[in-house]
Amino acid sequence: MLTTVTTVLGLLPMAMAWNIDLLKRDFYTGGPGTQWWQEMASAIAGGLIFATLLTLMLTPGLLMIQANLSQRFREWRAAGVGRRESLGRAS
Repeated sequence: MLTTVTTVLGLLPMAMAWNIDLLKRDFYTGGPGTQWWQEMASAIAGGLIFATLLTLMLTPGLLMIQANLSQRFREWRAAGVGRRESLGRAS
């Protein structure tokens, strides 16, 4: 999570087409090469955010849903077998 946050924050100025010149102490938007870098930074940051959400949120959630459904199915099946055995003995 830390690497994702720092990478996205580090790419933010490039994705917003901000140019910071530390030597001249100048800040401006746009510039001759910003279109190429802006698109690349946006694609990397967006893909990184999507992959992180997919990996850290969606995948564990789906695995827990599958585990819960399997447990409920096992309980339902065990309850059904118990009922059949008790019905067979009663007759």
